[in-house]
Amino acid sequence: MSVLPMRIVLGVLLLSLGACSALPPFPGSGGDDPAARVVGPADVPQEALERFYKALSIVDTERWEEALLSMQLLWEDYPQYAGPPLNAALIQQRQAQPAAARKWFLRALAANGESLDARNAYAVFLREQGDYKGAEEQYLAGLAISSEHA
Repeated sequence: MSVLPMRIVLGVLLLSLGACSALPPFPGSGGDDPAARVVGPADVPQEALERFYKALSIVDTERWEEALLSMQLLWEDYPQYAGPPLNAALIQQRQAQPAAARKWFLRALAANGESLDARNAYAVFLREQGDYKGAEEQYLAGLAISSEHA
């Protein structure tokens, strides 16, 4: 099974947390210092951004069980964002757990059906699972959202 390199995945997933903004690297706990706060889309709570970056730092160290738990807890608290379930899906995919990965991909798409990152990652997953028709549907849905994404 081919899995996207984690550096690429992390970049893609950062874009999936919010609706339109890329997020900077997590600078650590922001505390009360506004200059040290994590900047992200205006509609994403500061706590969610900080927890997301902390979870991504766990992913980066390949502590998969801890990373998965972090993403799950974040999704439970903020189910409206696609980033945590998309990350959980990719972790499960990397761990050769296709049924669990599929469940997380669907949660990511339920949170944000217009997430091109979620659609593309799910299409790649489906293709790797031999579901070429499902993969094509995801690719076409992504193109319907943004033809520039081809």
